[in-house]
Amino acid sequence: MANSNRNNNIGVLHFIAALFVMYGHQCALLQLPVPILFGAGIQTIGVKIIFILSGYLITQSLWSQKESPLNVIRIYLTKRLSRIYPELIGCLFISVFIIGPLFTCLTQNEYWRTVPYSRYITANIRMYPVYSLPGVFTENLYPNAINGSLWTLPVELFLYAVILIIFLISTRPDVKKYIYITVSFILLTLSIIRIALFPNASLIFYGTDWLQALNIMPYFLIGGTAKLLSNKKFFNVQISAVLLIIFSWISFEIQWLNELICLSILSYFVLALSLTDEQKLHFRWIKCEYAYGIYLYGFIVQQCIISKLYTSSTFPNKWIAFTISVILTYILAALSFKFIYTPFIKLCYLHNVYNKDARIPK
Repeated sequence: MANSNRNNNIGVLHFIAALFVMYGHQCALLQLPVPILFGAGIQTIGVKIIFILSGYLITQSLWSQKESPLNVIRIYLTKRLSRIYPELIGCLFISVFIIGPLFTCLTQNEYWRTVPYSRYITANIRMYPVYSLPGVFTENLYPNAINGSLWTLPVELFLYAVILIIFLISTRPDVKKYIYITVSFILLTLSIIRIALFPNASLIFYGTDWLQALNIMPYFLIGGTAKLLSNKKFFNVQISAVLLIIFSWISFEIQWLNELICLSILSYFVLALSLTDEQKLHFRWIKCEYAYGIYLYGFIVQQCIISKLYTSSTFPNKWIAFTISVILTYILAALSFKFIYTPFIKLCYLHNVYNKDARIPK
């Protein structure tokens, strides 16, 4: 996710957030209580951290462009799509052609006759989330779901489009900044209103519940707004850490208040660590570039482990399953990064898809 040219805190935060998502999913998949922070499940907090960092990095990348509008669009879309799609497509094919046949309760003939109608690959490539394959994980505690993490990808692509439109709407930097901040405030306000007045409402379009997506969209634009304002003196790592420790475990009965505190404190902490010039977080033997792969494969691996280990006759400690899942997911993410993402990016450079000064995408 983050390369050597970026503050290493961002890469480590991405990695930790991916583990948060995995641990929250582990509890949900085993029908165990999910740890709560800021009144939300830990997997939701992980997604929010990822969106804050994504908003910060992608806005930074886009606002640094000095090309013509057409070149900006070409470079921006190529970077964004090349970060999302190569590993996603690899994950989808592995799910259908390896995981599916191994874990389906159908016969192989039945599976291969039925799988073309599942649209699992084609729909997810079109960002229409499909979560099941014929007969796969039907006996799990959380049945049928192959990869619940896919639901955030259409939301992220939508936000990519939003900030591109904001960037192109004017040639004046101050106008762009004003529009960006205004859109951020509108999304934040809509999110709070939805939680306060319509907590169970849904608006499903193209397979995604966009009212529920309002839970995470403001975090993306908050990250971007912090980049545009870029006043580091307001961000103090020590203060943000104290606030995080105090408020993260407090849960109020008023849910919109929990969300407002989370928006404020979590965003402040993540951005304080992201904006500092000091490397305060470091994993010596861990490659944080694998965070996206961990996010993609974590749910699948966990369902596989649960399918094999958790039956009516055996119910091992959740930490055993989680540890095994993390190790296997990390290996899959590393292989995906090395043999899918990296060759694809090298091919893009070979064919001059990026300009000569372009960095490898987030």
